[in-house]
Amino acid sequence: MDYKERRIHGEEGLPLSMYDQTAQSPRYHMNCHWHPEHEIVYVKSGVLELRLGVGDESILMKKGDVVFVQGGVLHSAVPVDCHYVCFVLDPTRMLSPEDACETVIRRIEKGKMKIEPLVSRKHPEMTVLCEELYQILVHREEGFAFFVKSMILRFFGYLLKFQLYEKNPLSVPAEEKSAGRMKSVLNYIRKNYGREIALSELAELSNMSPNYFCRYFRKLTGQTPIEYLITYRLESACYALRNTDLTVTDITFACGFNDVSHFIKSFRRAYGMTPKAYRAQSDGK
Repeated sequence: MDYKERRIHGEEGLPLSMYDQTAQSPRYHMNCHWHPEHEIVYVKSGVLELRLGVGDESILMKKGDVVFVQGGVLHSAVPVDCHYVCFVLDPTRMLSPEDACETVIRRIEKGKMKIEPLVSRKHPEMTVLCEELYQILVHREEGFAFFVKSMILRFFGYLLKFQLYEKNPLSVPAEEKSAGRMKSVLNYIRKNYGREIALSELAELSNMSPNYFCRYFRKLTGQTPIEYLITYRLESACYALRNTDLTVTDITFACGFNDVSHFIKSFRRAYGMTPKAYRAQSDGK
């Protein structure tokens, strides 16, 4: 069964996508998800912090911090007044089997090398590299793709140079099993968010008691199951407002809300504006 995020990352010939997240972004609060590509999270600016969940670990990030999330790992983010950037990358798309770097990349992807998540605190080179990469992708001047690819290789070179990894890590079957069950829950929510979903359904999928499931879900995602479901419904509503001509009423019910006024209040609380204002703002861009 496939539980992964279905968004396609990157563009043809370039193994990296950048997601620039500010308080106005629909996915500013990053719901728990996973994808096979690796992800670099960089806090560009802000007076407060970003609480990043990576697997069972919770990492408090400050301005300038860089965290590496290995492909396949569940991750989420709760930002507080900060501007952060996500680089989603697949380095295998730029390496041939004969490439000298390919062996290391394969070891990371197969879990034979575990990268330390917070890679920047003792190594400011990582922060400088991410800021340079951000500027290159924002301005996209002639030849930018060459710089992007070279900086991906530099990033992995720094991981080796500073020995920010554990060789042959011991697997933790219990954690892997729990993560797999949680991926099935997230996949179920994404397929069924447009209808009523009972907490008991999700707990049964996870093979946990409702109370334990709620505690584990909150530990992993930073949200209760109901908070996660509402956030996902609102994100889906944002997409519909930007990309369809459906009325606000149609979007309300299509996204699993039972009452238009409740939907509008929830939307305003999350994004600081009404759905109609959000659509008008999106049309103006």
